[in-house]
Amino acid sequence: IQLYREGEQKFFTDLNVTGKNSNYVFKGIPSGNYTIKFVKNYHVVREIDITIDNSNIIQDIQLCLIGDINGDGKVNIKDWNKLYNHINETNIITNYQLLCADVNEDGKVNIKDWNRLYNHITEVTPLW
Repeated sequence: IQLYREGEQKFFTDLNVTGKNSNYVFKGIPSGNYTIKFVKNYHVVREIDITIDNSNIIQDIQLCLIGDINGDGKVNIKDWNKLYNHINETNIITNYQLLCADVNEDGKVNIKDWNRLYNHITEVTPLW
């Protein structure tokens, strides 16, 4: 977990946490606006903007595997179908789900991601 001050490129402080469910605490942080970045191998990075003052802040976060569009902890045909529906504009995905769907990490969600996800599911070419 990395904590960035608003407008800065280098993180202000960081923490290493382990486990599926982890509690974390940043201590002695000056008041101000920050971004918390959550990073885990094979998972999509998640960033949350927060304002730190004199109160405790509780922030629950779910990190998803690359390709786990529905957030169930697995990359499977359900995710592939969800991506298909997005590409065909029958059920548009947004926000963090959209980031999870960009499996080739080119900043776009399209048929290339759909094919790449299919190759992962059928074990032709794993995503990681």
